[in-house]
Amino acid sequence: MSMLSCPMCARLVSRRLFNPENLVEDIQAVSRRSLGRARGWEVTGRQSVLDDQELMEKIANRCRTILEVVGEDVTDKSAAATIVKRLRAKLAELQISLEENIDEVGAWRAESEELIARVNDAFNSEYEELEDAVDFLLEVALEE
Repeated sequence: MSMLSCPMCARLVSRRLFNPENLVEDIQAVSRRSLGRARGWEVTGRQSVLDDQELMEKIANRCRTILEVVGEDVTDKSAAATIVKRLRAKLAELQISLEENIDEVGAWRAESEELIARVNDAFNSEYEELEDAVDFLLEVALEE
């Protein structure tokens, strides 16, 4: 199996790229805008939602369920604090990994756009040469 599913949100991440130690210790709401059909999304803003008590309660309840599934004692406050720190560290690592992947995709996109521009320029140049040749042939044919 090459993908992991987040027990919190069910997001899929490549097992090879899973690196939770690099994630930031924050939960953020992200604003984004479309880059157009099949071009992905651009993040336009980030805001911490740690002060949203309703959301934090939902997340805390889900964390308790996950910890029970993995066999951690959630009644011991110090153990729970250690586990939360570990989970935050893992979340921070995943965030960094995601940002690196986004940067890599952006670089691929820039390279693709440059290649498309070069091919387009070459096509336009060839087209103009052919157009000139056709004009010349028409002139010669009309002179005869």
